[in-house]
Amino acid sequence: MSTRIKNIRDAYNNFSQWLGNFPSQELNHFFFTLTNMTVIIRLDVGKAQDAYKLFETINNRGLRLSPTDIIKNFLLGHAAKIGANV
Repeated sequence: MSTRIKNIRDAYNNFSQWLGNFPSQELNHFFFTLTNMTVIIRLDVGKAQDAYKLFETINNRGLRLSPTDIIKNFLLGHAAKIGANV
């Protein structure tokens, strides 16, 4: 089994276990939020460095960053540098 398939299977199992711990009312609220209030944006870029620059450009538009956004930006920037050296 490839590592990617194992990672997907493990993520599914972890997510299923996590959801199993929710009371049904909270699970219904989570499902409603996920299906009605979540927006997924996919941006295809050639290199990780391009994704980092794209993130910087979006942020320069004055959008407020959450702590999670700041961490993602940091990781993207460093991943791009590591990928360039490999």
